[in-house]
Amino acid sequence: MCPIVRHRRSRRAVILLLTLWIVVVLALLANSLAFEMKVEMKLTSSYRDSFLANHIARLGIARAVTDLRNDNLMFAGEGLNWQTRFDALGDIWSGGTLEPREFEVLSRDDEPAGIYRLMVIDEESKLNINNQSPVWPEVMRNLFVLLDVDEDEAQDLANAIQDWIDQDDQPAGPEGASEIEFYSKKLEQDKNAAPGSAYVFYPKNSQFDTLDELLQIPGMTAELYYGYDPEEVEEVPFFPDRTQRRGRDRKVGLKDLLTVSGGRLNINTARRECLTAILAAATGSLRSGEDLADDLISHRQGSRADDINNDRAFKNLADLGQVSDFNAPLLAKLKQVVPLTTQSDFFTIFCEARTGQPERRARNSGSRDLDRPVPTTRLIVGCKRSVIPYQLSEEEEEEDPLPGYRIQTIEREDGQAVSVYVVPVVYFSSWNNV
Repeated sequence: MCPIVRHRRSRRAVILLLTLWIVVVLALLANSLAFEMKVEMKLTSSYRDSFLANHIARLGIARAVTDLRNDNLMFAGEGLNWQTRFDALGDIWSGGTLEPREFEVLSRDDEPAGIYRLMVIDEESKLNINNQSPVWPEVMRNLFVLLDVDEDEAQDLANAIQDWIDQDDQPAGPEGASEIEFYSKKLEQDKNAAPGSAYVFYPKNSQFDTLDELLQIPGMTAELYYGYDPEEVEEVPFFPDRTQRRGRDRKVGLKDLLTVSGGRLNINTARRECLTAILAAATGSLRSGEDLADDLISHRQGSRADDINNDRAFKNLADLGQVSDFNAPLLAKLKQVVPLTTQSDFFTIFCEARTGQPERRARNSGSRDLDRPVPTTRLIVGCKRSVIPYQLSEEEEEEDPLPGYRIQTIEREDGQAVSVYVVPVVYFSSWNNV
């Protein structure tokens, strides 16, 4: 064969080989580019969904705030005095149910954009742990016993909470040792530490700023505080369990019964455990406290757990006399234990928002997308409801009526009549993403 022909064939083979390598490299580059684009699209989609879920959650917070304000405005619309208003489980902020409420959010095209679940908790339905009543340790002891704590341990925990708050150095229980020495030794026992270990406990000697400080109290357990052991549950519950049902798998925790907000107890919204604890302290009998608490709850809402209305709610403290055995001496003792009220000012809003419809996504997506978590945002917002005074002249009132309570009309020195309003407002005290 001619050398020239052989050389040409060899060169063609090299060119073909180089071409194949170029095709392979380009294919790899194209595949890499496609993979990167797919990842970017998923990241963008995830960010978009998370952004949307966050705004849906904010929408739920806005609805709760509007409900809290409108709840006060309804009294003005009915011609009632705003000072005689009351808060109960049938109010619009509660939705007349003890379970979270669910709302669907639609897009501009009326397509489902997501859902949010909402629950508003009245903080004055709980016991304020910073109460300074002389019988408060007895109230706390009763509460611990109701949560299945041994009576001796319940008394020790109640004493430890009192020593955390008071400003002296003498333990509430035993004598002859300082609080630091006594509780440091107890902390060593709780930790099963060897003698001489460097466990030192310093009581705060001041009020609780947050409820989480309870976890620092010697003898306190996570299960008692939360109502479950966080290390043993697959998913930590987000919404508080405020149902009055018994025999549930999930127990009630101290965080569902205690608060650091406000100082009064609303008899319309208070839980059975809280009512039992104060009634037992007033009567000196836990059994009597339970019976009286059941009578009070049965009077205010009957046996309904859902669709609760305010027909039987207590309009004022005098209405407590309608419940059997709630006589004047008992009410006088109760007021010495804790200030009672039928109005609430402090609330916590729980809102969980999710984008899209999980059922539709599961039907329309491939099997690889079924395990992808639904973008979710959870918000816990603390707020205080209050009123601000405002004055309008007759001309201003006619031009722009104010949505509030007109409490009086006064005449100024120039002879012009001025209407005095109080306008409901809601202030945020905390905002936490969970």
